[in-house]
Amino acid sequence: MKAPAAEMEKFIHTITFYGIGLVIALIVMAFVVHRIRNWYRGSDDPADNQDEIIRQLKESASQGELTDEEFRSIKSRISSQRQDSLRNVASPKSEASIRDEKKTR
Repeated sequence: MKAPAAEMEKFIHTITFYGIGLVIALIVMAFVVHRIRNWYRGSDDPADNQDEIIRQLKESASQGELTDEEFRSIKSRISSQRQDSLRNVASPKSEASIRDEKKTR
């Protein structure tokens, strides 16, 4: 008959081995899920690519689904949004200017 201390030590080693294996498996699964989600998000959202949106609008206008006026209006909105986002990236607002804007609201 084995001593209870030896059996307990073997049990602890077994539990530790399976516990570490479980943690590694969970980390790997989380990484795989993260990569798959990013892969699907990255390829399916045409709103991220403004040039693609403009190209699709041109097609719609040429097929008669949009008038020339509607096309120009939407294109100008997209262009102004692009310019605004470029300005924000090029010259980010200081904390003081953001605080001043909040006070005026």
